[in-house]
Amino acid sequence: MLRLLKFNRPGLVSLWWCLVSSPAALALGPNPLSLQGKAPGSEDAGQGVLELPQSLTQCPASLESTLQARRSQPHAGAQAWHDLGNFYTCRKQPDQAIAAYQQALWIDPNALTFHRLWLLLQLDPHPIQRMLDLLETHPQPDRALLTLGEYLRQPIFADGQDEPLPAPTDAALAVFERLFEQRPQDPLVAWHLGRLYLDEDHLESGIGLLTQADALLGDAPPAQQLTFMIRHDLAKAYLLADQAPAAAASLRKMIQDDPLYGVFLSRDLSPLGATERVGDHPYGPSSANDPAVSIQSLVEFEMGQLYAANQNWVAASRSYQQAIQDSPGFKFAQDQYGYSLIQLGQFEAALDPLQQAIALDPQLSWAYYHLGMAYAGLEQETLAIQAIQACIALHSSLNGGDPGSVNPYLNYRILGDFYREHQNLPRALAAYKQALQAAASQDDPVREDIEQMETALKAKG
Repeated sequence: MLRLLKFNRPGLVSLWWCLVSSPAALALGPNPLSLQGKAPGSEDAGQGVLELPQSLTQCPASLESTLQARRSQPHAGAQAWHDLGNFYTCRKQPDQAIAAYQQALWIDPNALTFHRLWLLLQLDPHPIQRMLDLLETHPQPDRALLTLGEYLRQPIFADGQDEPLPAPTDAALAVFERLFEQRPQDPLVAWHLGRLYLDEDHLESGIGLLTQADALLGDAPPAQQLTFMIRHDLAKAYLLADQAPAAAASLRKMIQDDPLYGVFLSRDLSPLGATERVGDHPYGPSSANDPAVSIQSLVEFEMGQLYAANQNWVAASRSYQQAIQDSPGFKFAQDQYGYSLIQLGQFEAALDPLQQAIALDPQLSWAYYHLGMAYAGLEQETLAIQAIQACIALHSSLNGGDPGSVNPYLNYRILGDFYREHQNLPRALAAYKQALQAAASQDDPVREDIEQMETALKAKG
């Protein structure tokens, strides 16, 4: 999708205490010594969360006795230990903080405490081995390892950054490999480990584990989300291994056996964030008698989606076209076929399938968005703006706004982004200047785009 917003992205702060004691990393609150709410998974409901102070003056040493007394109560839960860990982190006493967080995890292995502990362990030369050693005698080792592994698979943020820290893939692999040794018959564990191997380009091992995960599901209810995800990921893996027939077979099994597919097909958001009407598009086996779309067309469409994710637009357009030939009323395939042609620079050819998609569903906002891109590629800016504005109007209507509202700033910003992506710098510059004229402030981020375009054009001479 084209860039709609820009953000400043300063470099990651390297100082460890900046990482572990920042507002983003440690959930600072307006009143540093107040107790309110409770941490996810906490067993201390009603006792509250001690928000981590921002400085030593806000976590005085005298507070330690209060926290120690609280965690010593007969029914003290994970939250009391977690708060004590926060206190020691604030006081820059990492050994005591680690010990407190470890006690919290013994009671409730939750992702929030793992996050605090993981940041602290960055002091250690081998953080994941230290973490595994800490969990060696955990009373629920499988549960703890699974929670830790799933945490490590998520983006990890610190110090107020809008960019995540480098993904700890090796750490996640170590966790799931150990967990797989303990639970080789668990499809969830096999799925996680298989995906990690794929991320590391170990295709054969990844496919083997995903195939094993699918087989381990056995008689599990077909509506189970894991069933769906395993088969979708297996299809992606087969395609990466140039095994298109096997990928198609996995997709067919996914579509035919899983009632969730109809919801998944309608998962896409509009370009501006408004969801399409999921309830209107149940193209899964729950409505297999829908004459508009055949199972084979759904398979071809999903093959196109996988090719598109790999930027293979020639193969993607071929799959979308095949889906349309079998089911001309398949609006998503019409739209995506048009978009794939745009990616190939075939702007004129893209118009027909996009107009077909709009005719099939006049509220399909993606189709208007893509139609605007096609007209922009043909340098028919009046028509491009009309199509983009139709998309914006749909977005406004779907979110309870005025469907007749006009947003010239967003119109030209989107247009400029398209021209920039397609290396038409003079037109990108002109569109950004139009957007700046319509902006609420002359300090709008689009000014930075204008400066970059002007610099690039000067460099070209």
